Amino acid sequence: MEQKGYISDGTSELEFVDWGNAPDFEIGDVYKFDSVVTNEYKGKISISLTSSTKFKKIEDDDIFDEKSREQIIREIENKGPANAF
Repeated sequence: MEQKGYISDGTSELEFVDWGNAPDFEIGDVYKFDSVVTNEYKGKISISLTSSTKFKKIEDDDIFDEKSREQIIREIENKGPANAF
């Protein structure tokens, strides 16, 4: 295991585990993930990032439906996680 942390969309947090293929993620950055493995244990959902997982750091404001990246991040931070582990 190379990296462990939490991913939040403002409504909940999911634990993630990177098995050595992901870049070092920075707090506040926004990424798109494709092909993750989901797990559930005792009602808690987590994701594993494997060699099949694709990552893309989102820096283009156009992906956020006419809201700036900074506005989306502020909205997520203001709402906070509803399902802390």
